[in-house]
Amino acid sequence: MRNKQTMWRFGLIAGAMVLAASGQVAAQTMHRDGKPFAVVGERVDAPLPAGAKLAYMAGSAQGEFIAEFVNPQEDIARWQTLFVAQQRVNDTLPNTVKRTLQAVQSTCDQLSKPKFFAPKKGAARFQGQILAVSLHCQQPMPNAPLGELTSMLFLQGQKHTFKYWRAWRPQNPQQLQKALQEGVDFFSEGLKQVDLCQPQAGHACRHPLLPQ
Repeated sequence: MRNKQTMWRFGLIAGAMVLAASGQVAAQTMHRDGKPFAVVGERVDAPLPAGAKLAYMAGSAQGEFIAEFVNPQEDIARWQTLFVAQQRVNDTLPNTVKRTLQAVQSTCDQLSKPKFFAPKKGAARFQGQILAVSLHCQQPMPNAPLGELTSMLFLQGQKHTFKYWRAWRPQNPQQLQKALQEGVDFFSEGLKQVDLCQPQAGHACRHPLLPQ
């Protein structure tokens, strides 16, 4: 398992999600330099928060990949104000949820009890299987004195499971309260907008997040 300095590079929770997806990558061309690359097949289709820019990608065009978005004025390794990511995983949704939580729990010593909910029928734009999870690692980290909060969606695609999440690193109690509210808003508003798209199959992306 990666050491915690590597976890901090991604953010503690985001780094654990990368670990949760490892081990099932097929024999494909792997991109490891962090630079953007075009992907084939389904991907998340969702509007980004204002100011978010693609800062890091890794994985393969046909299989698993992760894409991270941050404030362009911040270093991806030391972000504080804005973090959004999507990940494509070669596994089922239940297995992906289980492995992700196991990885998070193994890297965060002060993890609050995860909160789960399945959206009611018609509440989400995406019509497939979907699960929402809220996490709060209260463990202090570099650039995150009050820990890291994450609001995450799991979506079951045709061939892969997808994770789409927003994370916050509040610097003081006021920012913590704001982040908690933004996490609630992410679910209430995000569910109305998040979907999957597949341009090569004629299902165009309303919000092209990745290189075409």
